[in-house]
Amino acid sequence: MQPPSYSDGSSPSIDYSRRSSTAKPHSSRQPNVNPHQHLLDRTEENCPKHLTGSKRTRYLKAGQKARQNLQLFQQLTPFHYPVHHSVNPVFIHHLTPNSTLESIINSIQDVNIYVIDTESDPPTPFRSEPFPATLQIQAIHNQDQTTILLIKLQFLPHPSTYTFSLIQRLCYHIFSPQHHIVSWSEISQELSSFQQFVLFDLSQIRHPLNLQRYFTKEWNNTHPHISSCHTQQRQSRPDLDPHIDLICHIDTDDLDEDLFPDKVHQVHSRCTCPDTIHPYKNANDQWSLQKAIQYTFDEALDKALTFNTWSCGLDPLLHSAHTTAELNTRAALTSYAINDILAPTKLFFI
Repeated sequence: MQPPSYSDGSSPSIDYSRRSSTAKPHSSRQPNVNPHQHLLDRTEENCPKHLTGSKRTRYLKAGQKARQNLQLFQQLTPFHYPVHHSVNPVFIHHLTPNSTLESIINSIQDVNIYVIDTESDPPTPFRSEPFPATLQIQAIHNQDQTTILLIKLQFLPHPSTYTFSLIQRLCYHIFSPQHHIVSWSEISQELSSFQQFVLFDLSQIRHPLNLQRYFTKEWNNTHPHISSCHTQQRQSRPDLDPHIDLICHIDTDDLDEDLFPDKVHQVHSRCTCPDTIHPYKNANDQWSLQKAIQYTFDEALDKALTFNTWSCGLDPLLHSAHTTAELNTRAALTSYAINDILAPTKLFFI
């Protein structure tokens, strides 16, 4: 499918003046190299007294999850991809040479499988919705060769430029109907807030694969509930449909409790299997990518950088970092973004 044409002089309905004004000052809002640090000391003893009910629960749970992430990273081998596999990303933004974009388009012509992920700045008191920042795409040439693209949405060229048309052409090719698009979530949910950039058409994605759902199904098939589990007793009741399968659906990350406080967990019969079989105990509890990597490979996928200023310029060519510390923080964010698509790929090939 061809990207939309703007030969009549029109352009996508995006406020580029606003984006240019918000993209440049990112030097004054730098990403945090350790955003979990302030959460680690949260306990019931120091919880602010004005926090009650669900707010108190969220406050304490955020601290608990931060400590769990730190403990996991201290106890297990860090997540890694095969050493022979090149993971050098290609940054895509208004400074990306046209020759680089043309070369990528040519090199992925025979690729049929793409793994995608996105990163956004978290909501703030002044902005209720996440701020789309980075689109990660991994083109799977074969099990040993991939191309990793990091598209910086807040640093795109103006749509009247040839560079923008190449980026748009690249993305429309990737998200075309014949290709399989893999993600650790529902594709429509992952990409909905990124449609404004007119780099793809969600309706043209005909072969999405929610790897979360597939992983859950395979895990439950190979790790059935033990006979004494309460869920099995519940299924044996005569007033329930005996054909109902208990599946733990998975959509989000372990560390997003602060961002999405309105999630309501329905209560069903709790699983009483050992944690080594079923780490989640409620029917609607959601597997995280971190947990899947831990249980499958005995590795720690660090999620400490999840909520950060992703709209900063990660590529050194964008000159948004002015100190060694700022450069190192961006390098850490880049590694995080790469691992967040390598991890599903590693699960995909097991």
